[in-house]
Amino acid sequence: MEDHFGTAIRRFRLRATLTQEALAERFGVPVSTIRGMATGTRASPGSRCTGLTETLTDSPPGNSSST
Repeated sequence: MEDHFGTAIRRFRLRATLTQEALAERFGVPVSTIRGMATGTRASPGSRCTGLTETLTDSPPGNSSST
């Protein structure tokens, strides 16, 4: 089964030109959390999804190179 949440994180992260490390820093979580959500080994953050969405959509383009 495809992990739609992880796919969405990756798509938006790349569109915002953020590395996983940069996204984790902006979201205030360890990079392992972002990696886990992206690969489906960690559950989506539930109530924190809104913050993650805001972090990804408020990023100015060209901030960082993608991983």
